[in-house]
Amino acid sequence: AIEIAKDHPTILNRLAKIFHFLGKQDMAIGTCNMALDSLRDPELNWQAYCTRAKIHLRAYLHDLERAKMGLGGMPDRDHLSRAKADLEEVVKVCPSLNTYLDIGQVYYYMGVDAVQELLAVDEAA
Repeated sequence: AIEIAKDHPTILNRLAKIFHFLGKQDMAIGTCNMALDSLRDPELNWQAYCTRAKIHLRAYLHDLERAKMGLGGMPDRDHLSRAKADLEEVVKVCPSLNTYLDIGQVYYYMGVDAVQELLAVDEAA
């Protein structure tokens, strides 16, 4: 399906959402990147940016839950940075309440992450 749809960003966006729903995040990111390679303009392809941002946010939250259970270290903040960059592209061309809620959630976790890191540094001093 990916090979047939490689020049059709709309189909690639739907495939990315399906992969995301099925929990295949690497495939979903790759499919979003293919959609963005074929149509980079956020005004015409904002869905790919939204999907990729949601994938990065979900990856961060998954890592955060693992850290809370003691199964891993601090989650990778790069996921939040990438989600923020994608959502800012979407807000420029297609502002909506849902997008603002998503970007607010990203900013919240960026702030919480920074405070937790600061507290961890203070405790070790």
